[in-house]
Amino acid sequence: VWDVARRFPRARCLGSPYDVYAVAFSPDGMTLASGGREGARLWESLTGEPILHILDTGDLISGLAFSADGAQLAVASQGWPTPKGGLHTTTVHSIQRGRGIDLLHGMSSQV
Repeated sequence: VWDVARRFPRARCLGSPYDVYAVAFSPDGMTLASGGREGARLWESLTGEPILHILDTGDLISGLAFSADGAQLAVASQGWPTPKGGLHTTTVHSIQRGRGIDLLHGMSSQV
């Protein structure tokens, strides 16, 4: 996380063992969400300290978005291709450890 005014990295969010494909800041800028091949992760944006690791999100995170009040995180993911197509899901998580709100099934294309 860069401090643009000082042109210096403010925090390093280390711990994702695979590539990261999506990032999003919470509305207050205090939390950073990242997603890739091993679920979504929440980080404290000032220090880079891990807050939460969300594993039930599919094979590859393709998008992340916080709600306007920062209390929810939407996670778009896609599964690996199968003969019937990949499994594409969107999950909405309350920003409380381990409390998912909804899982939407049946999407036939990438979210």
